[in-house]
Amino acid sequence: MKWAYLEKLPAYVETIPSGFEANGIPLILPKSDLSPKAWVQHLKEHQPDVILTSGWSPFHQDDYLNAIRQYCHETGSLHVFWSFEDPLHTDIWGMYMVETGRPDVVFTHALGASATYRETGVPAYYLPFACNPRIHRSDEYWMDYQSDIALVANFSNSTMDCDRINSLRLLLEPVIKQGYPLSIWGEGWEEGRRYLPFSLPKQVIRGAIPYRDVPKVYASAKVVLGIQNDSCILSRRTWECMGSGGFLLAPHTPAVLHHFQPGTHLVTTQSPEETARLVRHYLSHPQERKRIAKNGQTNVYQQHTYRHRIQTMNKIVTEMLDSKRKGKRVYSLSSRLKQEIRPYQIDSTHSHKISWLEISRKTASRLQSQACLWFDLMDENASALELVSAKLNLYLLSKPEGNPRLRYEIIQPDQESERVVSVHEKEIAFSLDSRYPYHRYWVSLSLTEEIREWKRNGDRFLGVRLSVHPQDVGAIRIMGKERPRVPPLSNLDHYRRFIPRLEIIYEGKSGPWHPFRQ
Repeated sequence: MKWAYLEKLPAYVETIPSGFEANGIPLILPKSDLSPKAWVQHLKEHQPDVILTSGWSPFHQDDYLNAIRQYCHETGSLHVFWSFEDPLHTDIWGMYMVETGRPDVVFTHALGASATYRETGVPAYYLPFACNPRIHRSDEYWMDYQSDIALVANFSNSTMDCDRINSLRLLLEPVIKQGYPLSIWGEGWEEGRRYLPFSLPKQVIRGAIPYRDVPKVYASAKVVLGIQNDSCILSRRTWECMGSGGFLLAPHTPAVLHHFQPGTHLVTTQSPEETARLVRHYLSHPQERKRIAKNGQTNVYQQHTYRHRIQTMNKIVTEMLDSKRKGKRVYSLSSRLKQEIRPYQIDSTHSHKISWLEISRKTASRLQSQACLWFDLMDENASALELVSAKLNLYLLSKPEGNPRLRYEIIQPDQESERVVSVHEKEIAFSLDSRYPYHRYWVSLSLTEEIREWKRNGDRFLGVRLSVHPQDVGAIRIMGKERPRVPPLSNLDHYRRFIPRLEIIYEGKSGPWHPFRQ
C-alpha cells in the first residue's frame, strides 16, 4: 500500500514521514512548489492508494482538494485527513476540509473532536501529535539556547481568543512577576505583547527560530513552559519538548492527564501561585528535575513517536481501503447526524447584494433594505430521523451601525404569495476587541420549532426574511453567497464556511448521509 502526503510545512515534513519510514510504508512527498496541475499529474504518475492531508497547509486549496476527490473517486483510493486545528478551527477549517476534500476518514488531535466529525457521516478517531526521536533528542547541550525558563510559541491572531491566553496567564505571567531569567522564542511577540493583560519585558523576546533548532531550546533550558491552546489537546511542543529531554511545566488539563502522570513524566499547575512555587522548587532541585525529564522522554519514546501514530493510522486505513475497493462499508454511521444547508436563492433589496447582504433602516418609518434567504429542506435520508435542533448561522462582516435588533420572519411560499408563519427578533452582541474574528462574529437564530413543523407537514421550501426591527434605526452587514471583495475573507478559499447556512442536528439511523447541501 503506497501513501502520498500533500504537505510542505517543515514542522510536519520533518516529523510525520519518519513514522512511515519506521513502519516500512512507502510514502511519496511532492515538491514544495507543486502547482495544482502538477499535483494532478503527480497522482497519475505515482498512483498512491492513500492520500494524507494534515493540519493547515498552503496546499489546502480548492484545486488541490478537488483533485484528491476526483482521483479517489476514479481509483477507489482513500483520502485521510489528520486534523491539527481542532477545536478552535473545527467549524471553519476542519469542516472546509471535510466538505471540499471529502476525506474517507478523519483523525483529530483533540479529545472529543472525533464526535463532531462523525456527525457529518465520516469515521473519525483520536490521534494526537507525537515526537520524532531523530530530531527530538537530548544528546547535546547548546549554550546559545540555555536559559532558566524557556517558552517556544508564536503569538498569533488567535492567541487572545482561545484558551492559549489563559495558559499564558497561568504559566508565563507568574514567571515574569518573579523575575526569573526567561527566553521566549517565536514570531509575533514584538507586536503581540501590547495585547497581553500583563507586562512582557521586551528583552526576554528572542525572535523567530528555525524548526530544527527548537529541540535545542528544549534540551538546554531548565524549565520549559508547556502552554496549551485548549484543555482537550496537547500541542506539538508537549511531545517534542519531552522527546528532547526537556522538563515540562504544563497546565493541569484533561488532555495532559489522559497521557501523562504529573510528578513522574512532567509537572502540572492549576494556579499562578502554584506555578511560582513549582518553578522555585525545581530550579533549586536539579536532580528531581532531571529525573522527571528523563522519565518523560522514556515514556514518549516508548509510546508516542510517529512510528506509533502511523502504525495506528495504517491499521485502520488498511481495513477501510480494502472494504472501499470491495464496495463494502465497515463503518456504522453515528446516531447523531448534522446537516448544513445553504440557501439556494437570496432575494435582496440593496445594491451590494453580490458581495454582502445589508439589512438596514434609515428611519423608524422607512425600511431601506432587507433580504430573504430561501432553503430547500427536502431530503429523503433525513425523513425518518428525529430533528433535535435547527439554527440559522449568519456571519457579521462589520460592526452594526447603531444598535439595531435583527428581525427575522419565517416565510412559507404558496402559489400566489408568501405567508408569514412566525416573527422573531435578535439582539446582536459584537465585540471589536477580537484580533481573531472568525468565531466571534456569528449570529445564530433558533429555528428548531419552525423546521420541525415544516418537516412534520412535508413542506419543502422555507424562507427567512431579515430586516431591522421597525422601532430601530441602523444597518447590519452579513456575508452573502459570493466571495467577499475585501479582506480578510476575500483571501480565503474556505470563505464558503461563512455563507449563511441552516445547521440541523438529527438523531436516529440513516442510509447514505449528505452533510452539506445547497
